[in-house]
Amino acid sequence: MFQEVVSESRSVVLAGGTMQPFEEFTQQLFSALGVDESRVHLFSCGHIVDKSRIRTLIVERGPSNEVVQFSFKDRQNEIVFAEVGRILTNVIPIIPGGCVVSFLRMTWKTKCSPLCQS
Repeated sequence: MFQEVVSESRSVVLAGGTMQPFEEFTQQLFSALGVDESRVHLFSCGHIVDKSRIRTLIVERGPSNEVVQFSFKDRQNEIVFAEVGRILTNVIPIIPGGCVVSFLRMTWKTKCSPLCQS
């Protein structure tokens, strides 16, 4: 399918947030189809968020003193999701300008989001 896109297009633009190292993409998508390397042009903006504005926190226990652990055995544990909801409900209002919360799995986000809105 991608071969059709490449062969029938004047340009192909790949845009994304986490595509480094890009060499793997060019090898799999273009070189494997016989596209000459001189036709591949890379452009990167770097990070759009300044490092001074990024904070990573590791939380072992939440406000109810429940252990917050996203292990395989706890992947459906409603107590863990409720505790994450409480953590976010407590932390987000005190962060000037708001924040971005990332979840590794969409199901985790789906379970935590309603808990933060109540």
